[in-house]
This record gives sequence, structure tokens and C-alpha cells, in this order.
Amino acid sequence: MKIDLERYLIQRYPMRLIDSVIEVTDHLVKCKAVVKEENVFYDPAICGIRSWVGLEFMAQTAAVFASFKNSQQSLPQIGFLISIRKFLCAELYFKLNDILIITAENLYMEDGVGFRSHLQDSVRFKQ
Repeated sequence: MKIDLERYLIQRYPMRLIDSVIEVTDHLVKCKAVVKEENVFYDPAICGIRSWVGLEFMAQTAAVFASFKNSQQSLPQIGFLISIRKFLCAELYFKLNDILIITAENLYMEDGVGFRSHLQDSVRFKQ
């Protein structure tokens, strides 16, 4: 799916972590990111990105959905991650060249957007 991220994400390089949108429906968005040395969070000491950065991957994926749903606006809107109820990681970091698949599923929309999010390393954790 070819979507211009400039239109849907307020983040610009180097803070934009999402590389592309795989799928957008009425209820979910699925994005892809590749772990690269150019990433602002890349740590050469571990040859990767620490897992807590997954929160920002998920937040940017949710922002794509919110902007997509409000696409009549000319610019993406600023959003805030208000709470995290559970954040579990199987690994301490994502390795260089890992392909991350990030899914944000819309749970409710009322004065904003609520999501359940999932980040999967498609290289190390095959379904």
C-alpha cells in the first residue's frame, strides 16, 4: 500500500521511525519499520535499538491511523500518548536490519482515539 507519510505523520527525519504503511482499514493500521544505523535511537554498542523505543513505533503507527481517519484536514495533528496499560517485550533490543511490523487496532473513538498496539519483529518472531 503506497501512502505518503508526509501527509499522515507530523514527525520528520530523524524522528520519523515508520518506513511504510502496509494496511489501513476502518479498525486498524499496520506499519513497517526497518532498524537502521541512521535511526536517531540506534545504539552502536548493542548494534540495535532498545526495546522501549517500541512505544514510539506504536505511537507513530497510531498517529497514522488517527490522521488517516481525519484525512479531510490538510495537516496531521499533534497527539499525545496518555497512558500505557501493559508493555511487554520478549527482547531487550531490536537488532540492526530487523523488520518490525507494528499494528494499532482502534478500540474506541471519543474525543480522540484509543488503541491496542502490537509490535512484532518479523525476522525473529514468525507467527
